[in-house]
Amino acid sequence: MTELWLIRHGESESNAAGLVQGQFDVHLSERGREQAKRLARRLALDPPELLFSSDLSRALDTARAIAEACHLELHPEPRLREIDMGTWVNQRWEDLATLYPDDHALLNVGDPEFRRGGGESKVMLQQRMVAIIEEIVAAQSGKRIAIVAHGGAIRAYIACLLGSPLKGIFTRLKMGNTAISKVHLPPDGGVPTVFSLNDTAHLEDWAAL
Repeated sequence: MTELWLIRHGESESNAAGLVQGQFDVHLSERGREQAKRLARRLALDPPELLFSSDLSRALDTARAIAEACHLELHPEPRLREIDMGTWVNQRWEDLATLYPDDHALLNVGDPEFRRGGGESKVMLQQRMVAIIEEIVAAQSGKRIAIVAHGGAIRAYIACLLGSPLKGIFTRLKMGNTAISKVHLPPDGGVPTVFSLNDTAHLEDWAAL
């Protein structure tokens, strides 16, 4: 049995400012760094065997905290990045309707083929995530593998496992900062099981979060 721990990064500076991120590279906020420390302390009690991460700074910052606490080598992987949001990056979400009215209207339709800001579609994101995770699992079968990535990327992968449509998946399935979602992948192509979703128990005793 291969066990995947899919982990969203801590709060980034752009999360805190309400900005579109996509593949725009930003670091964790102060709050995000504290979230990452709490996550790392939790994982150190029962650590994964391998650690992969998106190469964007907010994910790497989170993964480095895990690597230090769990004494693991960190493997950055650009194919684990968030969806490419094209020209929308670093804009305020609330300004998109004014800046890009035609595209924003298409966004609200929820078409999974729609390419936000000329970047990737949800379909493209899902195909990329499935391909890289299948590659990692094929090379490390039977291991407990932690993957630090992004909210949209993780949701797109989980939607594939559940056979859920991509339309609306970003709003129907919430993924908090440093949330852990666990997936069990049986050997020989058996049916995968989503064991837990959006687990942020390591943050529950800090009212400020």
